[in-house]
Amino acid sequence: MSTRPWVCMGDFNDILDNHEKKGGRRQPNALIQGFRNAVMAAGLCDFPMSGYKFTWETGRGSDRWVEEKLDRVLTSPSFNSLFSHARAASLEASSSDHLPILLEIRLFIPTQLARRFKFENSWRREPQCRELISNVWNSSASVDVFNKLLRCGELLYR
Repeated sequence: MSTRPWVCMGDFNDILDNHEKKGGRRQPNALIQGFRNAVMAAGLCDFPMSGYKFTWETGRGSDRWVEEKLDRVLTSPSFNSLFSHARAASLEASSSDHLPILLEIRLFIPTQLARRFKFENSWRREPQCRELISNVWNSSASVDVFNKLLRCGELLYR
């Protein structure tokens, strides 16, 4: 079994427990146990998700409405250790019978760096520092503020 960080996410077309199904007939225990065994044999864990519990549905508005958690994120223990700030969520969807899943891997600021680095306002008067900050801040609209601050800190610390 690999010790590298692993993520497997998507539609597994199966549930790990009957609590992951609402409506319809109960899932046979043999199928549930088979999926559980496969997940355990791969050394993976069911990663916690926020958002709506059920990620798939059929028959909405009828007496045959069924909802299940078919879509999930499975991770290895090394992933969980390395990316302890990661989060997963099911999002809303209007054109599919499955909800999309977002896995957000958050960067971690080492405590040692966080304690040592202090931004000084006087640095803004230095042309090189001002240029560095401007370059990082304007480099990508899709990078969040936290990561821009982290990057500025890394470069200014050097």
